[in-house]
Amino acid sequence: MVDTSIVEFAGQRTITIERRALPGHGGRVAEKARTYLGQHYSLLTFNCEHLANEVTTGVRYSTQVQTAGWVTLAATTLVAVFTSAANTNGTRVDHSGYRRNANGQFANRRWW
Repeated sequence: MVDTSIVEFAGQRTITIERRALPGHGGRVAEKARTYLGQHYSLLTFNCEHLANEVTTGVRYSTQVQTAGWVTLAATTLVAVFTSAANTNGTRVDHSGYRRNANGQFANRRWW
């Protein structure tokens, strides 16, 4: 295994380190991180933020994934609310995407 220095890793780019190991624990954190080499990457369950938090705090979490989940839930809820509020004329969309009235006939009116 070859370790890479920050200068080699970043080149001319600026990097930001959000959390550092407690003084004297850097070696322990690095060793723990090495145990994850080859681990399958997953955007939702094991991404780089999950790894960084687990090796430094012992808890696997990603605030980015949690935030994205809440944003998705809020957007989905808003779409559902606006769709149901807009569809006040009694039409509905069937399983094949056609608009139908309350009697099941093709709707003459738009749903909005």
